[in-house]
Amino acid sequence: MEDEVDWEPEILNPRLTDTLIETGGGKRTKTLFTDLMAGEWAFYADGYRKAADALVDRIEGDAPDDVFLLPIVFLYRHFVELKLKDLFIQLVSVCHISMYPKEITTHKLLPLWTFVKAHVDCIREEMHDTEIIPALDKLIKELSDLDPDSMHFRYAVDKNFGNMVLPRSLSMENFKSTMEKIHNGFAYIE
Repeated sequence: MEDEVDWEPEILNPRLTDTLIETGGGKRTKTLFTDLMAGEWAFYADGYRKAADALVDRIEGDAPDDVFLLPIVFLYRHFVELKLKDLFIQLVSVCHISMYPKEITTHKLLPLWTFVKAHVDCIREEMHDTEIIPALDKLIKELSDLDPDSMHFRYAVDKNFGNMVLPRSLSMENFKSTMEKIHNGFAYIE
């Protein structure tokens, strides 16, 4: 039949002429720029948070969307880790605090948060909203319990090939709105 539609999708396989890195182009080719971001912790943290927000805004909550939970939680957790490292570096600089490289290169949230809490008085004279630090304390601990080493939502198995422990379900709307509050709490500290 002549008017029969060809339902086979075109499969694009890699070719030797293909390149991954291409510069230039502009808006029509969705080219993005990094000029201002190199070495700036805040841009990295904000990028991960905004990417997670965009994914949450995209999902409908149907079964095929379940796979998005993994990158969403990872992106939000990485936002918190990078923001804590940003605050850590700011405190070291502004307060003239000695730092050891191992303190900042950890993926563990609690040591980073402990450092920030211990030195926040150096940059803030008085916290008018006294609930922010205890609330951040609770939420960062909860996030750390969910993913203590930044691996649970990145890999299917641990280093001994045991299945990663994951929650049965998570409300992505609640996760997003709570991350916004964490973001605002960090901004208040700054």
